[in-house]
Amino acid sequence: MKYDKFFDLAKAAGLEEVELFISTSYSLSFSLFHSEVDAYSVEDGSSFVARGVYKGKFGVAMSDVYNAEKAQFLVDSIIANAGVIETEDPAILFKGSDKYKKINTYNPGLSKISVDEKMNKLYELEKRIKELDPRIVEIEGVEYSESSSSI
Repeated sequence: MKYDKFFDLAKAAGLEEVELFISTSYSLSFSLFHSEVDAYSVEDGSSFVARGVYKGKFGVAMSDVYNAEKAQFLVDSIIANAGVIETEDPAILFKGSDKYKKINTYNPGLSKISVDEKMNKLYELEKRIKELDPRIVEIEGVEYSESSSSI
């Protein structure tokens, strides 16, 4: 996704500095109780937080979607928010560090396994737990969850 539109609009509107913080997240979870699905949840979302300095004042705007209209909304909202700031403190955006350590903990193989297959594994796990020992007569529940996010 291209974010040049936001930065072009911000510059044209006279914003002195801007940053766009983009995060996406996905999560899947389900659980079984007595071999029946008792909970199932899927969440998929994005967040766009724009911060900027306008006429020496700090402004912030947020949105959960991004497109050309939202790019304009973010710029307009930064300006509107900066306009109501009464403090005389200087508005400063962190310039960033020279180096950032790249960390990748994402396992692409996990996303290739179907939800049905993951659920079948959970049924199998519940069954095997019961088979381990005849004294096991009740299983409180078995659960699966996964999540991913990027910033």
